Amino acid sequence: MTLGLRVRNEGFAERCEICHKADAIDPESGECLRCRDVVIPDDQLFLNLEDKPTSFSVPFGRMGGSKIISFLLATVFLNATAGFFGTLFLAGIVLVLTGVYRLLSERQEQSSPKTDLVINLLLVWCGAAASYFGAAHFLRLIGMIR
Repeated sequence: MTLGLRVRNEGFAERCEICHKADAIDPESGECLRCRDVVIPDDQLFLNLEDKPTSFSVPFGRMGGSKIISFLLATVFLNATAGFFGTLFLAGIVLVLTGVYRLLSERQEQSSPKTDLVINLLLVWCGAAASYFGAAHFLRLIGMIR
């Protein structure tokens, strides 16, 4: 089995590929009266495969407010289910993994490599401290309950 695009049938356009409406399209030419004057700037076209984005992007990741809201919702949910120390432990694990990932990745996030290294090591250190602190107190609380 070969991978690729397979054309099952050919025919006239039923709807516009830009506005996705069928009321203003000429089926024979495929031209939409509503969208025929739309111009896509060259900088938004992917002329080469190298220009195409390769990473997965979360739809709400572009807006700063939605990142804050999602972080707060996750924190409230974790506090409700795992408690404060469980949340601290899990946040520490996330920080450690983020720091290690950034240390092992090839790309440079900041303008200088030294700044990047310091930030990555700080992430790992803070994450390890938070994980240790959260786990120690969490285990202490479990010991008190018994």
